[in-house]
Amino acid sequence: MKLPTKESLSNSKIYKKILKFANSNGVAVFIASSIIWIIALIPTWIYFLIRWGVGPEDFWQELAILVLCGIIMGWIQIFLALIAFYLTLSFIMNEPL
Repeated sequence: MKLPTKESLSNSKIYKKILKFANSNGVAVFIASSIIWIIALIPTWIYFLIRWGVGPEDFWQELAILVLCGIIMGWIQIFLALIAFYLTLSFIMNEPL
């Protein structure tokens, strides 16, 4: 998977619209950042849903679910968290980084 560069993120139309909305006032920055972090944490919500659905009873079952979800969704979670952190910082600083 090719990681987006700083130029491609700052030149995208969606990013510019979100940045314009977030720069309008402090409440908009909070709302935009909250939405971005909720979306970025989707793999974590999926892990909790799987864990709740399976209902592990033993240490080894819990470990197996943790390792499986960590391997499958761990890198996606890290990638999304880095993008969310980048966008949150750019919203707070009122300019693309």
